Amino acid sequence: MSLQDTHLRYLLEERRWPVSRVAMWRAMATHAFAVLELFQEFGWIINEPVDHERKCTIANGSRKVVSSEKRVRWCLTDGADPNSHNVGKNIDVLSHVGEYAVIPVLELLAAHGGEFRCSNAALHCAAHGSVGYSTEEEPIKILAWLLLKTGINMNQRKHEFSGMESWRREMMKTALHCTVGAVRDLAVEKGSDEAVKILDGH
Repeated sequence: MSLQDTHLRYLLEERRWPVSRVAMWRAMATHAFAVLELFQEFGWIINEPVDHERKCTIANGSRKVVSSEKRVRWCLTDGADPNSHNVGKNIDVLSHVGEYAVIPVLELLAAHGGEFRCSNAALHCAAHGSVGYSTEEEPIKILAWLLLKTGINMNQRKHEFSGMESWRREMMKTALHCTVGAVRDLAVEKGSDEAVKILDGH
């Protein structure tokens, strides 16, 4: 047992310190899976809500989790629910995958029961941005995988499965809407006035 583990065990066992969200995420961010397993020994449950929106570990920090195949694999192996979401069902793990993950992570989530067809915005996240990607081709690969491998409906509307009426009413765009918006923004950025007029229907 390492000195770190000894200190942690003392704090958890003798001082009865609770496992905080900050401590859990610090361990997750540094791939300290042995520490996370120690937290589990003292009552931390991976699918238990960790914030006021009732998101569990993998959903609470899903952007950070899904960007790492190691983190995703550990979470799923230890029983994390790939279909988890917050109380309003407008934030879910699989939606963030569209913007921050790579194909092996998508395959891993699908193999563990990830139901992409019920994701609120997997297609949309892949279509409207490339925040988590290093090349423009990567989101195209994600879109292709989602459409070819999961049976997801290309006309699915964003937040279609949300339990919040306001989200369903105000955010009901298809992935194509998101794509057109992204192209328009790029045209504006590049100073392409004619392209913007066409996209705006003028």
